[in-house]
Amino acid sequence: MKKRETNSHDHNWHSSEFEEDVNIPHHKFHWDPKQLQSEMPYLSERFSSNFETSTALDELRDTVNKIMATGKSILNCDDSVKLGDLLVRCGLHNNEENRRRFRNVLFNPQTLYEDSLGSYVSLVVLGHEALFQKSGDGQLLRDILTNQGILFAIQVDKGSAPMYNSSTASRNEREMIVEGLDDLDKRCLAYRKAGCSATKVTAVFRVGAERPSTRAIQDNVRALARFASVCQAYCLVPIIACELASSGDNDVDKTERAMELILVELMVALADQEVLLEATLVAPNMCTPGRDCTTHASVTAMACASVLTIRRTIPPAVAGIAFLTTGQDLEEGCVNLDAISNVKVCKPWPITSISGEALLNAVMSVWNGHDSSADKARNELMKWAMITSLAVRGVFINVEEESRTESNTETSAQV
Repeated sequence: MKKRETNSHDHNWHSSEFEEDVNIPHHKFHWDPKQLQSEMPYLSERFSSNFETSTALDELRDTVNKIMATGKSILNCDDSVKLGDLLVRCGLHNNEENRRRFRNVLFNPQTLYEDSLGSYVSLVVLGHEALFQKSGDGQLLRDILTNQGILFAIQVDKGSAPMYNSSTASRNEREMIVEGLDDLDKRCLAYRKAGCSATKVTAVFRVGAERPSTRAIQDNVRALARFASVCQAYCLVPIIACELASSGDNDVDKTERAMELILVELMVALADQEVLLEATLVAPNMCTPGRDCTTHASVTAMACASVLTIRRTIPPAVAGIAFLTTGQDLEEGCVNLDAISNVKVCKPWPITSISGEALLNAVMSVWNGHDSSADKARNELMKWAMITSLAVRGVFINVEEESRTESNTETSAQV
C-alpha cells in the first residue's frame, strides 16, 4: 500500500471537557510561566531537571514497562487526515461524525473473542480530535481504552514540512523537517491533565542519492531530542519515530546505511538534551527496500539488517524498540517482525511494533460505514492484534497457509 510521505494532523478539537486548557488551536495558547505553575505547581518539584526526584522516575519507568509488556504492540490512530482518506476510499464523507463512528468501532470492547484488545495492545496513539472525542453513548473514547487496560498517547508534532535551501528540487522532492516545538510545554501540560501517558513524534527522511543529507538528519534529530526533553519534563514517555519514506529504489543496504546515520546522530542529540534513555522509546524503520526497488531481499536478510543497525547505534539503556511497518501490508509486517524476533543475537531492549495505516485500512474495508458490519470489523482488528502479538513473541502464524491447511484437512476428511 502506498504510504504518504508527509504527516499532517487535524488540530480541531471538539470536546467541552478541559475546554479552558485544551479545546483551542495550538497557536492560540497564551499562558505565561506563572500561570502554568499555578495550574500544576507540582511540576517544578516532581519533574525537575535530570530527574532527581524518585517519583518522576518511578512513574516514567512504570509507564515504559506497561507499554513494552511482553507480547503487546502499539496501535497508531493519530492521523485524522489519513483516516479521512480511508473514509473517502470507502465512499464515505470525511467528517467528524464518520471519524468518530470508525474510532468507536476500533475501541469498543465488544467482540466475539474472549480477550479484550488490551490483551494484545498496550498503547494507542491518538490525535487531538480523538483524545477528546466521545462515543455514541457519551463516554470518552480514551476512557473506553483505559477500561480495557490500554494506555493512550498523543502525537505532539505538527507534521513535516519541506526544507527550503538552495536546492532546485521540487516541493514533492524536498527533504522534510519536523514541526511543532512551539508551545509544546503548554500542550504537554494539557495532555497530562487529560491523562496521557506518552507522546509520539515522527520525523520523515527521504532515502536516495546523497539522501538523507547531513543537514536533514541533524536538523531533525535535534528537534526530536528537544521534543523528548520537553515531554519527559512533564512525565510523558517520548516515542521517537524515525520514518523512512517508503517510495524510492533504495535497496536494503542503502536503507540500513541511512537508518544507521540517523540513529547515530539521534543518540548524540538525546545526550546533548540530557534525555533520560531509560524512559525513552525509539521507533526506527525496518530495513526493507524501497517500493520501487527491483532487487529482491530475503526476510532473513532484512531482519538481520534491522537488528544489526540498532545494535550498532542504540545503547542498551534505551527502554525499548518499536519498529515501524511503513510501506508494508499487514502480513508482510508480521512476517518481518517475527523474523526480527527470531534473529539469534543479543537484543538488550524489549522489541515491539507500531501498527498503523495498513491495520486501519483492513478494519475500514470490513466496516465500510455500515453499523451492521461493526462486529465483523472489530473481530478483524482483534485477529490482527493477536497475530501481531504472536509475531512479537516470535511465533507468527501465516494466515494464508493456515487457511489452506484447514481447507486441505476438511477436504481430506470429506474424502
